[in-house]
Amino acid sequence: GTYIYDKAAYDKCVNITIADSHPSSSYPEIYYGEDYMDLNVLENYRAYLHEMAHYYDTVNYHYGCLIRPWVEGMAEVYSEDALIELGKIEKAYLHTEYQFSDYRNSKNKDFEDYFVTMKGNGWDEYAVGYHFIRYIQNTYGEDVVANINKEIAAKIKRPTTLEKTNQLSKIFANCIKKCTSKTVFEDFVKEKLS
Repeated sequence: GTYIYDKAAYDKCVNITIADSHPSSSYPEIYYGEDYMDLNVLENYRAYLHEMAHYYDTVNYHYGCLIRPWVEGMAEVYSEDALIELGKIEKAYLHTEYQFSDYRNSKNKDFEDYFVTMKGNGWDEYAVGYHFIRYIQNTYGEDVVANINKEIAAKIKRPTTLEKTNQLSKIFANCIKKCTSKTVFEDFVKEKLS
């Protein structure tokens, strides 16, 4: 992964390399895998673009806290959009079969809280974030996501730590609601899970 709380590390060096077929970005002191990645393989290319998207977001917005579905969803959306723009794919293809089973089986039915507190659910974080961001784009316009990122960057000062993430999650959610609607989380659940 590429999320680093210390932005100064990005000013020094970022390595995008391959480790067990997944690229990563790291501090210069931490190094993963080999230097080569076959970008002729679509999933390698997508993964490379996904990790570059994390770097781009960190340099331009650096959310100040780690809301994993947002961070991973943004990287999924950016990488898919880049593949379409580059002519590598014709249409959106990520997470098309995703059924929200983790959320459906969760005791936490407050989607806003579920979204900002997700941790360690693996691909669920990527898929939930991807679908939520695509929903925002389709409902409120593609520029709204950039406005949300700017709002988050302005409200949540960096650097911060994972320990503060829970304290900042409400601020994060309020930034999303400010740029969309007060019911955006509930509206997403109604549309996607009804």
